[in-house]
Amino acid sequence: MNEFDLERHFIRICIENQWCDDHYAQKVWDQRMMLNNDDRKKFLRKVRVMVNPPASKKLAERIFREVAALVNDRGAMQSRLSPEVTAARRLYKEEFGQSLDDA
Repeated sequence: MNEFDLERHFIRICIENQWCDDHYAQKVWDQRMMLNNDDRKKFLRKVRVMVNPPASKKLAERIFREVAALVNDRGAMQSRLSPEVTAARRLYKEEFGQSLDDA
């Protein structure tokens, strides 16, 4: 199964089981690119288990939570923002009342 098929099945399963909406599922999928190579391979391995039968619904949900945590934790740590970007993001939040991550 190629990455396009994995993405499609990953998002479909997340939405059908109401673990998240399509926007969040797509965000999790897209953020895999922020991971280093080893973590990206781990992400894709887990998604393959999640989308391929006979993964139970309970197991698939647990894997979804694991991959979402992986991209949120490790992806963010591996892509540090420069001080200038951090300051600009802080100013944006002060001016508009929301962070760019929420946009």
